[in-house]
Amino acid sequence: MADLIRPIVLTDPHTVSFLPHVHKLNLAGSRTLTDLSPLRTLSELTEINLSGCRQMADLTALTELQQITTLILKGCINLTDLSPLSQLTKLTTLDLTNCRSLTDLTPLTSLQQLTRLNLAGCTHITSLAPLAQLPMLQVLNISNSQLKRKLEPVNQMVEIRGMLPRVLKRLPIPLRRQLSVQMMKSQPFAECLEALFQRWPRRCDHMLQSRLQSLSVAERTLAEEALYTLFLWGNKEYHLLLALGALQSTRTIEALKSSLLHGPTKGSFFVVAIVLWQLERYPLTLTALCKGASQWDDLAERIEAVKALKYFADPQAIETLQMLLYDEHTQLRYEALLSLAHLTGVQVVYYSSLLKGIKDSEPVRWLPAANNWLHILNASKSPHEI
Repeated sequence: MADLIRPIVLTDPHTVSFLPHVHKLNLAGSRTLTDLSPLRTLSELTEINLSGCRQMADLTALTELQQITTLILKGCINLTDLSPLSQLTKLTTLDLTNCRSLTDLTPLTSLQQLTRLNLAGCTHITSLAPLAQLPMLQVLNISNSQLKRKLEPVNQMVEIRGMLPRVLKRLPIPLRRQLSVQMMKSQPFAECLEALFQRWPRRCDHMLQSRLQSLSVAERTLAEEALYTLFLWGNKEYHLLLALGALQSTRTIEALKSSLLHGPTKGSFFVVAIVLWQLERYPLTLTALCKGASQWDDLAERIEAVKALKYFADPQAIETLQMLLYDEHTQLRYEALLSLAHLTGVQVVYYSSLLKGIKDSEPVRWLPAANNWLHILNASKSPHEI
């Protein structure tokens, strides 16, 4: 019998006034609806959906519906007063998405059972202070609003949706809650995380690393916990690893050293090698890359190693790249030359003729690698002679 019960979907509340035992009512999309008084007789209502009722501005009729636990007012753009909701003490879920005319959340302070609140798109609400009086609140969505930098206290158990960059939403709920609350309280903390995980992240440059290091001890610990968790779950992006380095994450460095011993795996090996070198000039990093560039069986992996060597300003890297100018594979010689140019600052125009020679002429490959490199250095001093 229970399977036959369905929520009633209507566009006119007058048609349900004779159904006093209705539990769920959907009036979504009733754009001309302004009067809710016919609902007063539905004393057993527990859920009501008024999404998209754009003309509705008065919720007074709802004060008599004491059993309501879920109220959806999404897109009620003319709604300005939430005072009638203060009587709905059993309310656990309230959706005010895109209620753009709302400015004050004070009437919600009496909703002591409220666990989920959606304020996404509520662009005129400027204070979250009333929410500090909601002890049961667990999930708060403030995306597309002006609330991300508000410093009012919020229950520490609240998961604030709309605060975290998308990649951090994979983290365990308790950690997400801590991050979102801290982002609410600390603008420097929020800006650091947002910069790390913006859509097209700038690499973790020196300025961002410095900002990470300037965070409080508690903030650094929290950020390190989040980034390290992502690292353990397989996220080994260059900027994330550098951020962990900036946070002096010792456990990350040890994990990086361990992963380095396993050799190349889908490119992460090279990111790990570069980051380890930049963090502490770990000698095995350079040795492993030089060996890989010269001796690995997979040509694609050798080429990636050659590309990675451009980040190693060290005589061993330069010597290895010079020798690779003599390699039998054209593409590898080409990448070796580009990496050498990067390390020494030689402009592309200066070595273009030598590059063409390495690609097209067998005799050039027969020259000693050191002679090739000497040629490019001489060319860089006299560009007009090329």
